[in-house]
Amino acid sequence: MRILDRYQTSGRVQDRPNARSARARGGGYLASLSGSALGGLLGGVLGAFLGTLFLDVFVENQYRISVIATYVAVAALGFWYGLFLGCWLMLRWKGQTLRRATTGLLALLSAPPIGYFLYILPGRGISWAVLLATVGYALILAPLLSRFLVLQLGHYRSRSP
Repeated sequence: MRILDRYQTSGRVQDRPNARSARARGGGYLASLSGSALGGLLGGVLGAFLGTLFLDVFVENQYRISVIATYVAVAALGFWYGLFLGCWLMLRWKGQTLRRATTGLLALLSAPPIGYFLYILPGRGISWAVLLATVGYALILAPLLSRFLVLQLGHYRSRSP
């Protein structure tokens, strides 16, 4: 028996001896958390810049106060988009498995609090407690929860017949 027959059948590699599982590399929790934090902050800054550019170019001085909500909405949407894009990039850079599932679940889990913040913004103004709760949930809890749920679902799916 040749040594190649063990790993190769009909030209396709089935098991690579150097491939490490997600558990051997770590669960990817830190990569998910750091990527979403960096991406969210960079996306929020980019959204704030685009909102400022919109205010400077398209809005006259007398109407500037009435469109501050648009500025905050653009910054929040940039934060949300940067959140899951940064998570995906960091998981890809670290070579973790199940990156698309983690990123999709992160986008779904972080959208409702950001949407709630944007919903209450025009009526009540900026509530710092809601803003801190939203950012804290989106930056800390949502990436860890999405990674945990995806790894648990992947664990169950790999054991099913």
